[in-house]
Amino acid sequence: AQIGVSLSITETGDETTTTTTAPSAEIALHHNRNRLAADRSQAQIFAQVATTLGTQLHGIMEEKNVLPGASSFFGCPLDEALVLVTLERCCNDDSPQAGELTHYNLQPYGHFPPQGRTHLGQMELQPLQDSFWQNVARHAQLKIAFYKIRGENAHHIVEAAFKAFSRSLRNLIDGINTTASG
Repeated sequence: AQIGVSLSITETGDETTTTTTAPSAEIALHHNRNRLAADRSQAQIFAQVATTLGTQLHGIMEEKNVLPGASSFFGCPLDEALVLVTLERCCNDDSPQAGELTHYNLQPYGHFPPQGRTHLGQMELQPLQDSFWQNVARHAQLKIAFYKIRGENAHHIVEAAFKAFSRSLRNLIDGINTTASG
C-alpha cells in the first residue's frame, strides 16, 4: 500500500528546502540533483527524505493505534541475498529521540575490492545507514534492526533491506507476525 506522501527537494545555491504535501505518491527531485549530487548532497537528500517518511509513518501508526512495545519482523530473500528486519514501536509521545537504528550489518557489499563496494552506481551506500535509516527510525519512533543473513550483490542486499523493512512495517501496522509488550 502507498502512504500518499509527496516530497519536493529544491536546491538553490547553498540552500536546500523541503516541501511535503499529501496525498500524492510521487517523490520529485528537481534538476536531477540526485543523479549527480556530491556525497554531501546525497546525505542531505537521504536525511530529508527519511525525516519526511519517518514523520508520515509515525502518523500512520498513531492513526492505526499501533501500541508502544509492539514489534514485528520479516526476512526477505532476493536472488542470493537475504535480509531480516525487526521493528519495535517505541512510544506514543512526540519525542524524536525515542527511535533508533539498533543494528545494521548489511556490509560488506561484495568482495571486490576486498572491503566491499562503497557505491551502488553513483549512490554512496554509507548514507543509507548514517542518514536515511537513522532518521526514519528517529522520526517514526521505531527501533529498527537490519541483519544480512547472506548476500554479495549490493543492489540485491539494499533492495532486500527495503523490501524487508516495508513488509515488517506492514506486519506491524496490520498486527501480523507481531508481539505486543506495551
